[in-house]
Amino acid sequence: MPRAPRTRVILVVAVGVLLLDAVLLVSAGVWTDRMGLAAGGAASAIVAAGLLLSWRRYLKRLADIDAARLDLKNEVKELGTLTRDRQ
Repeated sequence: MPRAPRTRVILVVAVGVLLLDAVLLVSAGVWTDRMGLAAGGAASAIVAAGLLLSWRRYLKRLADIDAARLDLKNEVKELGTLTRDRQ
């Protein structure tokens, strides 16, 4: 799949930015005793984890689609040979 490396790069950049935001927000919240900033950092970390989990789910679904496509291709081949043998 040619689009997989490009989307992987986009994912890595997005997760990296979100994790950097999380670290900076949490550290700013701790230093200034503002729990709102720390909560924003925790939310950013949760979103980054959600992105990673959804990426794994996406890859699993792509693998399932590829397997189903291969099964369908084999079934079509078998049907073709059966119809040719009957004639």
